[in-house]
Amino acid sequence: MSFPTEAYRGLVNPVRYKKTTTNGSGEAPLIHARARLPRRREQIALRDDHDCLQALPRRYCRADCVFSRNGTMILVTGSTGHTGRALLELLSRDGTPVRALVRDAKKAVAVIKHNVKAVIADLGVRSSLPAALEGVTTAYLMTAAHPAQVEWHGNFIEAARRAGVRHVVRHSVRGADAASNVKICRWHAESERELERSGLGWTHLRPVYNMNNLLKLSTTISTQGVFYAPMKDAPLAMVDARDVAAVAAAALTGDSHEGRAYLITGPEAIGFAEAARVLGNVLERPLRYVDVSPGLAHEGMLNLGMPAWYADDLIGFYDFYSSGAGAAVSDAVMRLTGESGHRFSAFANDYRSHFLPRG
Repeated sequence: MSFPTEAYRGLVNPVRYKKTTTNGSGEAPLIHARARLPRRREQIALRDDHDCLQALPRRYCRADCVFSRNGTMILVTGSTGHTGRALLELLSRDGTPVRALVRDAKKAVAVIKHNVKAVIADLGVRSSLPAALEGVTTAYLMTAAHPAQVEWHGNFIEAARRAGVRHVVRHSVRGADAASNVKICRWHAESERELERSGLGWTHLRPVYNMNNLLKLSTTISTQGVFYAPMKDAPLAMVDARDVAAVAAAALTGDSHEGRAYLITGPEAIGFAEAARVLGNVLERPLRYVDVSPGLAHEGMLNLGMPAWYADDLIGFYDFYSSGAGAAVSDAVMRLTGESGHRFSAFANDYRSHFLPRG
């Protein structure tokens, strides 16, 4: 069977795996969160990596944000991803004082809301974290999958402990287990244990396969009317990132969530063939799911330049979920938010434009 390399093009993020340039001391260059900034929003004019933070408005980028009357301040990491952006939207809509941690100053503009402040810090640079955590009472900890993620999470947990943070809600993964064959699952299990031993209040969120992952397969969906995966046709309780964010918001702002782990799923379990049928109906054209062997899928990922460790783990996740391990539907979204969550048909309708042909 011939396998189109572009089937996994959306899964490769060259920025995520790019080596960090250091300043000669072994630490990545950092623009300090308290740099002198212009006051007016109209003065935003991002030019290059050296002056981008200075171009941000003062009222959005200082670490000393306005607090609520009860002294609450929530810090959100991973704030530029699907879940992080949805979480910021929910918290800002409710008027919750929230600060978004971003590593790239240019991305700070995208997360700014009327009562969301952006602070520039890097979980890989310990010295950048105290200012970001100043005055924070509760934090949401999430990073992209990376071989250094255990170190990054450890840096954050220790900095949070020193800063007096009371509660950390950590974005983990379904299948987090020290004995897992998937490295990412082992890394998450290690960070879960570290957080539990830290003395901080903790909550683990363990979402299953994210519906938003299908956006990464949109190239062949839009151009060929097909998508490929080594998933067989196992039922999978895919979850919308917006529902993960809603659970996170509840855990960050509500009571009785410390010391708990939540399996987060969608309200239904469907196979990829059924997902193709539903999405095809929304797009008003035929759409097929083609089950491919793990070997072919792995080869396609490597041909796109995906790091071998990441390709290995994606195949490991597909093997895990194709066994039916992701079929169970939990009630966490309903219990914590009072709503059942998004069915796949709702996701397909809301993201329809992402799967349409370009041009």
